[in-house]
Amino acid sequence: METFGLSIKAKVNGTWQNAHKVHVKNNGWQQVRTVHNKVNGTWQKTYEYEYVYTLASGAHGSIDLDDYALDKFHNVRFIVPSNAQVVATNTSTPAIKTGTGYGGKLIIENHGKIYGRGGSGGDGGDSNSSTAYDGDNGIDGGNAILLECDLTVENSGTVLGGGGGGGGGGGAHDYDSSSGDEYAGGGGGGGGAPFGFGGNKGSGSGVQATTGGFGDFENSSAGGTGGFDDEGSAFSNGNAEGGDGGAGGAVGQAGSSGSTAVQGTTRRSGGAGGVAGQAYYNPNGFTLTQV
Repeated sequence: METFGLSIKAKVNGTWQNAHKVHVKNNGWQQVRTVHNKVNGTWQKTYEYEYVYTLASGAHGSIDLDDYALDKFHNVRFIVPSNAQVVATNTSTPAIKTGTGYGGKLIIENHGKIYGRGGSGGDGGDSNSSTAYDGDNGIDGGNAILLECDLTVENSGTVLGGGGGGGGGGGAHDYDSSSGDEYAGGGGGGGGAPFGFGGNKGSGSGVQATTGGFGDFENSSAGGTGGFDDEGSAFSNGNAEGGDGGAGGAVGQAGSSGSTAVQGTTRRSGGAGGVAGQAYYNPNGFTLTQV
C-alpha cells in the first residue's frame, strides 16, 4: 500500500485501487479514521474516510438520522439531492434531527429544500347576542434542523423554518336598544407555509366570516374575511363587522396579525401572527459550521 497525494491506494491484481477502509495492525487489526504521512518534514493528512448516504428524491416527512444505518465510526456525509424536499410533519417536530453518537464529523450536504412545518392560523373571534371576543394568535412555525451534535452544513439549496400562522380577526357586537343587536365573527388566520392549517371562522349572525386559507408549500396564504350583520332598520344604522384574519407567513416568515373588528359598539382586537421557525435549532449549543 502506498500514498498518492491525498489518497491511499493498494495494488490489487497488479492495479492500484483507492483504499476505502484502512486498517492498521496494532494488537490486532483496527480500523482508522485518518492517516497522516510526513512530507518534507511536515505531517500531512493523506487519508480520511467518509461514509456517504444520499436521500431518495421526492417528498419526505420528518426524518431522524438515528433511524438510518449510518457508519458513524467515520465522518458521515448525508446528502439531500436537488429533487428532494424534507418537510416537517408538524410544528413540534423538526424536518431533520441530526441524531447522536458520531465518532467523526456529521456533514449535511443540501441541494434540495429542508423546511419546518407552517403554523396554523388563529381562530377568528366569536360574537353572540351579548358580547364579542378577540381573535386567537397564530401558531409559530416549526424548525428545520435540530442539532443534537456538532454539525457542518454545505448548503446550495434552502433551509428555512416554517412560516407563522396568521392571527384571527376580532369579533364585533353592536348594541341597539330599539331594533335588536347585531353580531359578527372574525375571519380565521391563514396557515403558514408549508401546509399550515387555516384558522376557524368566528361565529356570528348575518353574513358569516370565512376560514383562513390552507398554507401553500412556500408562499403566503390569505386570511379569512370577517363576518357582517346589517342593522336593516329604518330607526338605526348600527352594523356589526368582524375583522379579517391575518395572512399566513411564507416559508421562513412570520404570519400577519388579524384585524380589529370594523363596525360595532364592541370591536375586538385581532390575534398576533405566529413567528417563523428556526432554520437551525440548537438549544444545547453544539458547534454549527456553515460552508
